[in-house]
Amino acid sequence: MNKLTFLTLAFLILTSISSIGTATEIIVQPGSSIQDSVNSATSGDTIIVKPGTYTENLKITKDNLTIRSESENSDDAIIKARNKTAHVFLLQADKVKIEGFKISGSIKYGYAGTCLSSCTDCTVESNKLSNNSVGIYLLNSKGNTISKNAVSDSARGIYLNISENNKLSGNNATNNREYGIASQNSNGTLLSGNLVFDNARGIYFGRSDGNTLTGNTVRNNNVYGLYICGASDRNTIYNNYFNCTFRTLALLYHYDILKGHFVDIRLIKCPIVKYYCPILAGVRNVQYESI
Repeated sequence: MNKLTFLTLAFLILTSISSIGTATEIIVQPGSSIQDSVNSATSGDTIIVKPGTYTENLKITKDNLTIRSESENSDDAIIKARNKTAHVFLLQADKVKIEGFKISGSIKYGYAGTCLSSCTDCTVESNKLSNNSVGIYLLNSKGNTISKNAVSDSARGIYLNISENNKLSGNNATNNREYGIASQNSNGTLLSGNLVFDNARGIYFGRSDGNTLTGNTVRNNNVYGLYICGASDRNTIYNNYFNCTFRTLALLYHYDILKGHFVDIRLIKCPIVKYYCPILAGVRNVQYESI
């Protein structure tokens, strides 16, 4: 083997090695299939969706993918369910990011605009989800971030079930028929800086322990602003703003929750339901205005 041949072979080997694992940007044009791009992607790739309307149901089973709109404006990249009895986005993978879409059309009860099923460390950010049964649904998922989304005109805005240690921050949940945000059998959730208004019910916790609510604004919900059922324990609620102009600010159901766990709660123009709880006994620094 002469020197030139050896150097050429060495260069080809190094080039081949350096290309392994290199992330790729995949561009999706209007009229093309996002699912086809997902199917051809490998871990670490970013799928960039051009402005347009895409009618399909997407299933993501590959880890470490980013799927985002090119413009980062959720009104530009619209994804509508082709099958209205399935999730628009179904994530069954870890470290997936969905960003910047307008998502609608999963209207069969229990199906979502975006569903995270058995997912870890995924991010759903800066999307608009409307006219689904559920806007964003976390099922048996942990350590995910749901942030800066607008969820509206659905049965449930954001719904967590059998999930733990997720973060919900900076979301707007409005005009949902059942709940703005609901947690069932889910623990360790952080809810911070969310705006929950004009829903039938604001925030609901059923059989959910060790959650933290801070910096949220909950107003103008028809049935109640906040409800924590008796099977939920060790939830911490502080520095939230509640303004419920219809019926009830909070139906607080479990005495243990009230023992020093509620700090800096501001109650505005809302009667507190006096049954099921000792009228906020043991609560520190509660401000009442026009109640």
